[in-house]
Amino acid sequence: MRRWQSARRHGVVASQRKAAMNVQSTNTILRLKQVKEITGLGRSTIYLYMKEGKFPKQRELGERAVGWHSVAVFQWVAERQVAR
Repeated sequence: MRRWQSARRHGVVASQRKAAMNVQSTNTILRLKQVKEITGLGRSTIYLYMKEGKFPKQRELGERAVGWHSVAVFQWVAERQVAR
């Protein structure tokens, strides 16, 4: 990948994260893609943190679907920002 392609790609990710953070922190269900955009973490890191008890647990939505409560995810993000 060329340097300009990488920069443009990262710019898109940053704008998606910013849009995700503008979501109201009402108690809605977030899917994995949204959680990744909000936290900036990858899938494997999210599941590792859940296993270690450092990230909110997922909730089963159906037979093959899971999600996270938005309030718990936003609270986790806020706690991480305060810890820095």
